[in-house]
Amino acid sequence: MDRLSQLIAYAAEAGAQPFRPGSHDCALFAAGWVKLATGQDFARGWRSTYRSLKRGQQLLEEAGFADHVALPPRTCPRLPRLSHRSVTSPCSTTMLLASSPAR
Repeated sequence: MDRLSQLIAYAAEAGAQPFRPGSHDCALFAAGWVKLATGQDFARGWRSTYRSLKRGQQLLEEAGFADHVALPPRTCPRLPRLSHRSVTSPCSTTMLLASSPAR
């Protein structure tokens, strides 16, 4: 399965699960994709440590992150701006998803 098909399947599966802070939320969605695609788990140690978004934000701030979007760039290499057609790495896909404006 190519990377885009893998991402689509992952997103479809994730979309069927209920939103639950600390186990299935925005930050862990991104982390789950990177883990699936690369084996690198940048959310290890974060899962199940909070049950509200407020507490999750507090934990991130205590660890030196401004918010959940600040976590992946510390573990993924810096990448050039990519169009949706040129996404090839899981980290760039995560960054694209995390930084895309809501529609």
